[in-house]
Amino acid sequence: MTHCRFASPILLLILTTLASSAEPSAVDLYNRGVESLEKNKFVEAADYFRKAIKQKADFADAYNNLGVACLELKKYQEAIESYKILLKLEPSHANALANLGLACAMNLQYDEAIQYYLQAIEIAPEYSVYNNLAYAYSKKELFDEAIRYYLKCIQLKPEYDIAYFNLGVSYIKNKMPGESLKYFKRGCELNNLEACEFIKKHPDLFVYKEKTNVLSDSLIVKKAPPEQKVNIKSP
Repeated sequence: MTHCRFASPILLLILTTLASSAEPSAVDLYNRGVESLEKNKFVEAADYFRKAIKQKADFADAYNNLGVACLELKKYQEAIESYKILLKLEPSHANALANLGLACAMNLQYDEAIQYYLQAIEIAPEYSVYNNLAYAYSKKELFDEAIRYYLKCIQLKPEYDIAYFNLGVSYIKNKMPGESLKYFKRGCELNNLEACEFIKKHPDLFVYKEKTNVLSDSLIVKKAPPEQKVNIKSP
């Protein structure tokens, strides 16, 4: 699973703190947090970002990176709060909107997630956000909308294997297995192991009722479709 994108250290500001007292500044704490984040030390990183924010309440990048660390730690409510504060400081921050959508989705707040994703793609259309938006729609069983946005995702990034797998799943859940096979096949061609494995394990899945494009009743009972995948990379 890919990581959320985080802001770069404020390297230019480090120089201004070298002659300061032993008490680390907000910038020092922020940069230590970034170093910890880059080493996947998420608990340590979150602690540094909280301390930086305590010293500098309008430190936008610290709120952004605290949200990233909290997402990795599955502290979704704290991530939501952090991104909402950031958006008060920078209302058009596409990265914050996308990650706020992700935090809401991981917290099972799919309606809120959809609204934040839609705002994010209005500012900066990004393939992974389209994937995550489609995933949120699929969790609400709005498969037509899910399919629509997965297709937009692969228009932006035709080699994005996760979206092909997710499209296959969405078509099955939407009772259109005839459409799903080509997306599973394309995902497999792009080395999506789950798509390849699904094709191998379910050769009988693509059996239809006569002159229809729906699964037989017996197959619906016996063959549960796989779960879709969410990409936690944000723009």
